[in-house]
Amino acid sequence: MKMLPNVVLSVAALALAGPGQAQNPRPDLVITGITANASSIAVGDSVEYTVTAKNIGLAPCNLIKLRLAFPSALELTSARADSPLSCEFMDCSGGSFYVMWGGQSFSARYTLKAKSPGSHTVSATIDPDNVCSENKESNNGATAAPLTVTPPPLSPPRLRLTANQPSFRPTRDQPWQIFPLVITNVGEGTAVNFTLQWPVNLGDLGPTLQSVTRGHPAQAVPFDCTPAGTIPVVCTVRITLQPQQGVQANLRYAACINGVNPEIRVATAGDNTQENHTLRLNDACPRPDLAITALPVSPPASSLQTTQTFPLTITNNGPGPAADVALAWSPALANIGPTLVTAYLGPRTAPGQPQPPPLAFTCAPTGTPTLCTIPILLQPGQIIQADVRFATCRDLRTNATVRVSTPGEIRTDNQAVGLHAACRP
Repeated sequence: MKMLPNVVLSVAALALAGPGQAQNPRPDLVITGITANASSIAVGDSVEYTVTAKNIGLAPCNLIKLRLAFPSALELTSARADSPLSCEFMDCSGGSFYVMWGGQSFSARYTLKAKSPGSHTVSATIDPDNVCSENKESNNGATAAPLTVTPPPLSPPRLRLTANQPSFRPTRDQPWQIFPLVITNVGEGTAVNFTLQWPVNLGDLGPTLQSVTRGHPAQAVPFDCTPAGTIPVVCTVRITLQPQQGVQANLRYAACINGVNPEIRVATAGDNTQENHTLRLNDACPRPDLAITALPVSPPASSLQTTQTFPLTITNNGPGPAADVALAWSPALANIGPTLVTAYLGPRTAPGQPQPPPLAFTCAPTGTPTLCTIPILLQPGQIIQADVRFATCRDLRTNATVRVSTPGEIRTDNQAVGLHAACRP
């Protein structure tokens, strides 16, 4: 008669047992411990269970298997056991050559990841298929303390504030513009309402929040602002922005020619980042780009003449208007200049043709350097012709450099010209 391995082991143990042990010769497998390294985790987090099994009987047992049971709300990500046992999914076993003797124990460790919230129960069973003939089968399982799984922490919103160029060119009769701002939720969480804030109030010139819209076609979004005259101005926009959603806020403010450049700040609950939350309105303005050139001139016919006129051309090559044009030069010498004689708007006319009306200008008192300001809003592409008197091309004692400037220019590498460099040989 062929005997199963466990029967052979039990008979051998019986032969070795003393008189007091013969009455209970079989193995007895129990779970002596099932514990977790955390009692509460959030969805997406992991917990490790340690399960310890022991043979408290007198006889050995092989074909040992330990099985973990858990609900579908938990996912097994790894399992390992004391050598030489190995684990496959929820079962850890030693195979037919592993013998678990009386008094021997081993442990296995299971890592579970939480998939959904709730209170979850995890249990373990040794010899779940009843391979071993035990003295007592009712003590093969144990249950761990309930595991509490909470909902995942809310992902925070993250707002980004950008500005588009104002939609039209300002004029001196139109002292304000509409500045379109774009507020986008680039975070993973929902933004519930947000605020726009700025620290200045220029009365009728603003800044004033005119409207907030979303979608195409545009739909109005409600908002309310602090009472007039309150500093800082705070406007609350009543909207829920899901990730990647945005709105456009239209601010009315003094035109780009205004020198006050207020900082606009956006904020919403839960957004603790600092990047892309502020901008300055005038930074969105199209900027001017002035260039100055000198037309070629010849020395005067009379050697007794000490000064002559140098015709200069000032052009706004930028996309934005230039508010006031300043001319400066150095050195400034008594009697020989440079001196701004006249300036007018538009291209230079042919000799004998009527000139446009002259532009007004003011110059600082004689000194080094001298500064003259032409109060004009020079639009993109417009030209100023300016005539400057200075020592004649025969006077090699000195040369004067004339510089042109206006606030907010794009670049400054084309703003100077040497007067005598325009002299013909």
